[in-house]
Amino acid sequence: MFCRDRVKSLVSTALELRKWLVIMGGVIDLVNELKHVDTLVVSYHGVVATPVVPRYRAVADPRVLELFRTLRGKYTVVLATFRSYSAVASIAEAFDALLCCNGCEIVTPDIIVIPRNAEEYTHRVLEISRHLKTSADYVVELRRTRFGDAVGLSIEWNGDVKAVSREVIEIAMKMALDRGLRVYCEERAKFVEIYAPICSRRRALEILRKLLGLGRVAFVSDCFVDAEVADIVDLFVFVRHELNEGTNLDAHTIVTRQELLEALRRIATS
Repeated sequence: MFCRDRVKSLVSTALELRKWLVIMGGVIDLVNELKHVDTLVVSYHGVVATPVVPRYRAVADPRVLELFRTLRGKYTVVLATFRSYSAVASIAEAFDALLCCNGCEIVTPDIIVIPRNAEEYTHRVLEISRHLKTSADYVVELRRTRFGDAVGLSIEWNGDVKAVSREVIEIAMKMALDRGLRVYCEERAKFVEIYAPICSRRRALEILRKLLGLGRVAFVSDCFVDAEVADIVDLFVFVRHELNEGTNLDAHTIVTRQELLEALRRIATS
């Protein structure tokens, strides 16, 4: 009995060691890749905030924010988020710039940039918002620019959604498409994003690159919507976690959030 237990213990230790070696291998590889860029663009949910359902409950991790404050001595650090600036304003000082409303609004300490025709989409977004009304099954959050233009909205839920509520959400998605808006749905993470076609992280990054004179850019994301930037950045890092396991992206590097943060800590202290 003693020998059998001892063997089990040794096997368990060996498996843990192997797992640790795999993680450390991923960390070292990422550290080496990040040495060749000068800008980090990081997503809010899944990177700065621990991924949760529903997403509106996600809160920025103070330790991660402090990490990015430190990294600003080595990189230009940019936050990318679906959310309005008002929702992340309290953490804005940790970053050199923000891409808010899914790229519709660029915010730097000196400049705010939004598309000239942003206001044209407000009535379409608000019409869909009125259709959704209030429900105990889901929460609706508008995406507004700092000038008040409603350029999108999110629908988020937790647990089961009643059939009548699911029908309301499906009608809202169809309304959005009929009105020329874009729809992005993540069933596993329990959310739908509806946004104006002028909301483009790709376009926002191209503009920010010129505004700040950015060089080599690494984009760190946990979301399929960021696939549109993959071919214009120098390093695209996809962060794998329990809410996006079914998502497959053609990324340069795929890591867990644990591996990502460990790599950034090593760079910050080097």
